[in-house]
Amino acid sequence: DRREVLLSVLSRAPLPFVAALLALPTLLCAQAGTDALIAQLKKEKDDADLAIVQQIARAGSREAAIGLAEAYDAVATLLFRREICKELQRFANVTEAQQPALDKLAQIAGSAEDEVLRDTALQGLGLSPTVGKQLLRQLVASKASDELREPAMREHVKLADAGDVEWYRELWNLEQKQKKDAQGEIAPPELDAIRQLAFEGLLKHLSEAELIDAVKNERRDPKIRRRALDWMDRQKMAKTAETAEWVLGRVDFSGADRAEAARIVYDHDGAKAVGKFLELAKKRDDQTPGDLRVALAALVAQCSDDAVQKKVKKLVGKGKPFEKVFALQATADLKDDKLVAAIRKELGDKDPAVRAAAAAALGARRDRDALPQLRALLASPQDPGDARVALEAINAIEGPMSAWL
Repeated sequence: DRREVLLSVLSRAPLPFVAALLALPTLLCAQAGTDALIAQLKKEKDDADLAIVQQIARAGSREAAIGLAEAYDAVATLLFRREICKELQRFANVTEAQQPALDKLAQIAGSAEDEVLRDTALQGLGLSPTVGKQLLRQLVASKASDELREPAMREHVKLADAGDVEWYRELWNLEQKQKKDAQGEIAPPELDAIRQLAFEGLLKHLSEAELIDAVKNERRDPKIRRRALDWMDRQKMAKTAETAEWVLGRVDFSGADRAEAARIVYDHDGAKAVGKFLELAKKRDDQTPGDLRVALAALVAQCSDDAVQKKVKKLVGKGKPFEKVFALQATADLKDDKLVAAIRKELGDKDPAVRAAAAAALGARRDRDALPQLRALLASPQDPGDARVALEAINAIEGPMSAWL
């Protein structure tokens, strides 16, 4: 009969065919169940049980992805839209279903006013190194708001590979060449945050010569200069110290740039670098800005060389106000009774910046012998700011003592 014929055919068929044939009823039932859930969600919309969204997504089929994409437009509440957006991420790497799911996520990212929706959609695109990555690039290259383009670029960089190098170079645009948009009009300069992200994606593909070029010729964004120098240092490149020396000597560079360079020089030269730092510390703000001087003092303070420590102790109380402040900061970690006595004397200096630095140094040391002078400064301040620095120093020394409180 027909049953015997069917068994005879199946016995000669390849095993994969037999397995697929036997699974067909189950698959058809599952799809029928998914179709019913999609129809229910579209009908009930925001009145449906929220769990239905996850049930549909678990099917993992193209029909499920399309159904959820269509249901997103049918519902109105943020609760349901966020849930659908989150579940569409499941399809990011499902070959047959990723295109409709990721197309919808890209559309949500580009149109959603809700930040959570936008970020969830972008994160979903960032899960796909193929379709999602291409859609992220399209968003970055679009005329969308920077609030969308920047996070889209951040997700794209997470997926960066050698194939992105040329595009990232165009976005970074070291030479700051003028570009034209699709209409032939002069395009505005690229957003700094996008340039920084593009450079981040490029880093591991740049040679030492290219990184040095970035340090020396990136004029628009100091953060990129610092990142290039930091990467050279992390990769232990041969010309790192030489390049850092060059940056440290550039008075036209920011204090933050030169402070990063000083750190690298110190890591490379140790105590030998301190002489350079002390010379820089003596120069006025147009040559050595305040933030660089603070960074130099912190590096000197951590130097354990006896000769350096002896030399720095002698600087306390000498020179111009900014030199006195530097000396107080550079001796922060030194233990010496004569030094502490010299610091206490600085509480009476005529310059408020010196008094403030001395109070901070004594507070950090928790020097109880300085309390009478600090209380006197609090009671009879020479400058309105003296009360604050005295309070902060006394509080650092006394701690949460009930009498002081």
